[in-house]
Amino acid sequence: MLNLITEERKLLGQCWSAFSQGDHEEAVRLLRLLDPKVLHRDHEPNLLYHSISNGWLDVTRELITKYHFDPHIYGEPYLYTAASGNNLDIVEYLIKECGCDPMMCTYGYAPVLHYVASKGLLDVLKCMVMNINGHIMDEQYRDTNGRTVLHCAVKHIKVIKYLIKKCNCDIMTPDDNGNTILHDAASEGSLDVMKYLINTHHYNLMTTNNS
Repeated sequence: MLNLITEERKLLGQCWSAFSQGDHEEAVRLLRLLDPKVLHRDHEPNLLYHSISNGWLDVTRELITKYHFDPHIYGEPYLYTAASGNNLDIVEYLIKECGCDPMMCTYGYAPVLHYVASKGLLDVLKCMVMNINGHIMDEQYRDTNGRTVLHCAVKHIKVIKYLIKKCNCDIMTPDDNGNTILHDAASEGSLDVMKYLINTHHYNLMTTNNS
């Protein structure tokens, strides 16, 4: 019995190492040698985190469906991990098949959707929009300060153009402080965004905020 426990612990250690080192072939081999109950008890959430970080959709799906790892534990950090790593297929899987919420706040208190926009991750944003109601961005998807996804994208002109053209985001929508996207662009020194709003969308320069 003691030998069995020792061997099991050895396998667990090897499996964890394979995941953390990004060795897909070895990770898959070792994973299938382990008892799902023991694996779930001793190594959630680390294995799921490493699987997503490595971009392993097949292993991620297996951990969730076969080994019953919870993709919602501690909020939605796994969706954040997939998004920040630009792993589109895993982002889509977590939202569409696992029901992960892109409006769940991350450790930095920003919803995943807003984080993606703020980092200029356009492909990830498009993936999320395809799997949520992306046509009511201004009305529904706001952070705790009333900032829309458009506000958060202020440093990234390509994201701004996508949100306005494809998601019908309103450039005049204010946050809770009365700031529109132009106010934020001016504060951040985003000249390309300011020029785009003024020249292409004829933004009214007389619009003021609450301050």
